[in-house]
Amino acid sequence: MPQITQSKKRGKDGTSQFTITFTAEESTAAQEHALQHAAEQLTVPGFRPGKAPMDMVRSKVNPNDLLEDAVHELVRAQLPSMVTENKLEPIIAPSIALEKKEPLTVTMTFVEKPAVTLGKLSAITPEKKTPKVEDKHFDQVLNSIASQHAVTSVVERPSKMGDKLTIDFKGSLLDGTEPSGLKAAGYAVTLGSQNLVPGMEEELTGIAPGGSKTFTVTFPKEHEQLGGKPVTFAVNVSRVEEVSVPELTDDFVKEKLGRPSAQALKDDVRNSLMQQEENFEQRRRRDEMLSKLVKAVSVELAPGLVAEEMRSIAGEISQQLQERGTTMQEWIKTTGKKPEEIEAEWKKQAEERLKLRMGIQELMAQQEITVTDEEVSAEVAKQAQRVKSDADRAEIEKQYAPGANARAQLEWQMKVEKLFEKICN
Repeated sequence: MPQITQSKKRGKDGTSQFTITFTAEESTAAQEHALQHAAEQLTVPGFRPGKAPMDMVRSKVNPNDLLEDAVHELVRAQLPSMVTENKLEPIIAPSIALEKKEPLTVTMTFVEKPAVTLGKLSAITPEKKTPKVEDKHFDQVLNSIASQHAVTSVVERPSKMGDKLTIDFKGSLLDGTEPSGLKAAGYAVTLGSQNLVPGMEEELTGIAPGGSKTFTVTFPKEHEQLGGKPVTFAVNVSRVEEVSVPELTDDFVKEKLGRPSAQALKDDVRNSLMQQEENFEQRRRRDEMLSKLVKAVSVELAPGLVAEEMRSIAGEISQQLQERGTTMQEWIKTTGKKPEEIEAEWKKQAEERLKLRMGIQELMAQQEITVTDEEVSAEVAKQAQRVKSDADRAEIEKQYAPGANARAQLEWQMKVEKLFEKICN
């Protein structure tokens, strides 16, 4: 039997360490078993798989690989009893480190959930603001609705704000280069719509059909490619149209929009905007609560736990890049950052994710947030009702069957939602 000693008691970060020393007989047997397994996987000319002489197989296999396989076999055999006898509740797979080959000695590091402390609930509770609809926003929506039914008429006078222009334009930098995206023909724009670079609409006023103008504007600093750079535009105006926007009268609203009256339309618009503001305020409160929660959490994170979360982050990014048809190496080049800089960012992100997750769990426990199996089943039934075919409903029920990962994730999401409702509302 191997000799097992607890070399490090459970620390604040949730880690505990055990040293396992195996007998020579156990080590030899495990390595022979690993060699036999390697023989079954190895292709040796002239021999069927698993039938080649062991000496020949041994000469073709890396001894370190054999030892590693043997160690994992021996550790797997001891793992269940170690967890049970020491009442361990690991949250990630234990790490294994080889200490000595003779006698074969390894250390196993287990990571359990560390102790988490939170500040006062008042420090986590987000500020509540009363949502309201700004008159300016309300008027903009009404004007947008009316503008969808605007009519235009060609005019021969110089352009003014509110007119619709058809233009050809070309932009160039001071050195004469022409960036992509700054050239178009037959481009339509309404002056006052604020769809152009700031300053362009003012420059385009006062130009009659057939007229041209050259002027320079500076792109806003937040522009991705040309931020802060002056660009010279050469513009030809081929058409000027006067835009007539209808008034939202009762008759117009009934005929064009199917509403009983102009006031009914305005009420619908205001109610819709208020719902948007309420949704925005709800999201703002939740974001603020999560931000405050991360700062309020006090926890010591085990290096192995942070490393595991970093691997998870890397996997998520790799999957996203694969879906976009690129690789991690190509993506790193586009960032212009060194690998160690990206690793540092991932470490910080991993620590914040772990603190947030553990903070939510601790807050759930303090607030006694629970979700019954009946509530989860009811939510699954709702999702099943949203699909039409019996096959799709059966697939949803199978996906969220008791014990399935999807059901556990749904239960977690429902708990989080209850927590938000209790703290944020």
